[in-house]
Parts: sequence; structure tokens; C-alpha cells
Amino acid sequence: MSEPLPGDAVPPEELLAPEEQHTEAELAALAEVMPTVPVTMETADTAPTWPREAVDPDANTAGGGGAAAAVVNAAVTMAIRDGGTVIRPSSGARVRWSPIEGVADEYEAAMAMRGAGYRCLGVIGNAAHLRGSGGHTPWCSEGYGGRACRFGKVYAIDLVAPNMTGLERWLIPRLRAGNYRWVYYLNINGHQYTRKDSFRGRYSSADHHLHLSGLAGHESTSSSILRDWQNYRTNGGDDMAQVPQAEWARMKANSERARAQLDAIDDTVRGGDGNAYLGSVMRQDHSNQVTELKEYVDQRLDAIEKKLDALLDAIPPKV
Repeated sequence: MSEPLPGDAVPPEELLAPEEQHTEAELAALAEVMPTVPVTMETADTAPTWPREAVDPDANTAGGGGAAAAVVNAAVTMAIRDGGTVIRPSSGARVRWSPIEGVADEYEAAMAMRGAGYRCLGVIGNAAHLRGSGGHTPWCSEGYGGRACRFGKVYAIDLVAPNMTGLERWLIPRLRAGNYRWVYYLNINGHQYTRKDSFRGRYSSADHHLHLSGLAGHESTSSSILRDWQNYRTNGGDDMAQVPQAEWARMKANSERARAQLDAIDDTVRGGDGNAYLGSVMRQDHSNQVTELKEYVDQRLDAIEKKLDALLDAIPPKV
């Protein structure tokens, strides 16, 4: 299932006559104002072209004539919450848009943490998006649970974060547990998860970035997904390359202490208490069990130490 699977069907009023729609030349002019994401952002050969959308302050948004001149990229000069104005291809009407709170929060987090590897690919859609009615449009039809999206609100955002695989493993259990209740569905790493099945299923998606789509009725709900992930991964969480040197030293000391305790247990069992125990079958069983346990623990600790040493070696030295 590719985006936007969970969306409701486009209402009949969206299906306007051809003469009421923009020409391909006008849509091309819109696309120039809202350039698309480089092809390298998508790993699937059949993936649709996704936008480096109009709220990206680093985007080149030189103006043009015709329909393009009518697109006001307000987010380049204002805060994300001010939104902007965009032409609706199906009617030619100029529509004022602004993001829902969750989208605005995640956009601001990505911008604030750009130095740590976070990036916003966009909020408002390019020409291809604007022909439809998905979350990247201010006429989103992706209502749910009997609630419709609010006209003029943009419910979706595309993001990139460090360790996207780890982010997926971390985020999905939290959504299943009831966190981030503003999220309707998301695409990440070629997978899609939706509130329709409580994020229990995993479906196919063309998106390999993080696409978050908001839930109708939660327009004012705040969000902290990126900030929570950054806090988790930099405090000994999923990304072990972030473990401080002092923490690594403590972990190694604990492993050495565990080995010493196993040695003490081994000595006690092998020595026993009295000749009867020393010659018993029970003693031999205990000895074998301790030996197997020691070997298993040694193997596991050695593997962990090698992995952590490799990760620490990969961290560039501080200048």
C-alpha cells in the first residue's frame, strides 16, 4: 500500500470538468516553484516523485509568471505556522494554508536539530500532490472515524532523521502503546503503519523517508517525536555509537565483575563442602552447568565488547 492508503475517497465535488482544471503548462510552472526531491531520495524504482516542498527555506524559489506567480511561499520568510497560499489545480482558486500543530512542531524540531542530521523534506505538496487531496494539501480528504479534515490545514510532513531503522523500531511500539495520538498513519523505510489497525500491521510503501500524516480532530495536538528520538538515541538508547566513553568504561567494568562472580561460583561448586559432595554425580552436574554458563556469558560479553569497540572506533575524534 502506498501513500495515502488510509485516505477517504475523493468526494464528487473534486472531480471537476477538464476545462475547470489547470493546463499542464500551468502545473509545470507550479512544479518549478515547488521543486521535487532528488531521485536518490527514493530507493524503489516505482516510487513517485516526492517534493522538496515549499516550506524548505533552503529551496530555490525564484518566481515566475502565470500560475507560478500566484503561489506565495510564505514559509521562506515567515515561521512555519504562518503557512502560505497555494493555487488549487482543480479549480484555480487560491487557498490559504497552515500546518496542524503536530506538523509544525516536527518541522521546528527538524530545523533546530539540522546539525544532528535531521531534515524536513517538506509540508505543502508540489503539483503532483496538489492534483490530489492527500495530507500534503490544504483540502485533505483523509478523514477518519467520522471526522473530516479541516479545509486550509496541511496534515502531513516528510522528514529524515539519524538511524531511520532504529527510529522505526523505537517509534512503532510507542504508537501501539498510545503515544503521539495525533498520528493517523506513517510511512518509513518502505513500510506503512496505520491507526486503522492500531499500528499492528506493516504494509508496503514507496516512501523511505518518514512521512507523518495527522489525524482529523487533532489539529491542536502537539508532537515531540523527533525530539524524543534524539533524547533516546543520545542517552544510551538504540544508537550505541552515542554511548559516552565513561559509560562504556562502566559497562566493561560490569562485565569483568560478572566474570569474577562466575569464577567464584565455579570454585565453590568444584570444591564443594565435604568429600561426599566432591564424589557425587550432583557435583559433576553442577560443574558442567557452571562451565556451560561461563562459556555462554563469555561469548555474549565478547560479542558485545567487539561491537561497542567497533562503534567507538568509528566515532570521529573531537577537534
